[in-house]
Amino acid sequence: MIRSPYRKSRSWFRQAWGVFWANSKVLFSYRTWMVTELMGMPVSVAIYFFTGMLVSKPSLAQAGYGTDYLSFALIGVSMTNFVWVTIVRLSHIIQHEIEDGTLEVVLSSPTRMSAYLVGQSFRGLLLGGIFFVASMLVGTTIFETSLRTDIFSLLSAAALILFTLFANLGIGVLAAAVILVYKKGDPVVFIVSALTEFLSGVVYPLNLLEGFPVLHQISLVLPYTYGLDGVRRLLLKGATLQTSMVVFDFLVLLLYVILLYPTAFYAFRLSFDRIRREGTTASY
Repeated sequence: MIRSPYRKSRSWFRQAWGVFWANSKVLFSYRTWMVTELMGMPVSVAIYFFTGMLVSKPSLAQAGYGTDYLSFALIGVSMTNFVWVTIVRLSHIIQHEIEDGTLEVVLSSPTRMSAYLVGQSFRGLLLGGIFFVASMLVGTTIFETSLRTDIFSLLSAAALILFTLFANLGIGVLAAAVILVYKKGDPVVFIVSALTEFLSGVVYPLNLLEGFPVLHQISLVLPYTYGLDGVRRLLLKGATLQTSMVVFDFLVLLLYVILLYPTAFYAFRLSFDRIRREGTTASY
């Protein structure tokens, strides 16, 4: 028997790291794309700078976020990249593997499917983090936003952002489970991601939705709403992780992690077993 010269790792963490590292190498091979995207960042931030001239500062202050609309919107728009990371990316990756006929190869490899999903998510997290940091730097250096930039506030915001991603990742795994079986799930993914971006208060405070009770209630169900609120309080108002409202946001996100993760990975396991049982891993 001819043995493979490559050692197969049984470590879940090494498998996840291998998937992340391989995808990161592909990501950074597109240098021109990366540079042009970063060069367009000042234009994107400038749009919200001029939009802020039309926003009523008293209504923004009433929501508890101060009067600097650019800082308010910059946090929301910058974190929107992570919506794609946590909700859209996993489903798109699974769908691309199916369309390219490589899903069967992935499933038959020694890499655990959970490690594969986490590795793919971390690659998206890296890309989202790059754009988040770049947009923050553009806002603070060129447009002189009033964001808190002390090390304690930044570390607290980073911790809450990571926890927000974990809370939303379960939705992405559920979407990937649907696509695994039905091969298509774009409408579902689009609706969830659109609702998250539109109703979580990305570019407007949620108190504006109080006149629309149904939409306001939907916004309170989305985990992203609480992540945005907490990060804004940390970077705009100088709150800490011990502040009551930030603690509340953290506890709500923790509840989503506890509820979504077991459900999402159980659903993915059912979908995974079903396509193997039906022999449809290579069909499209």
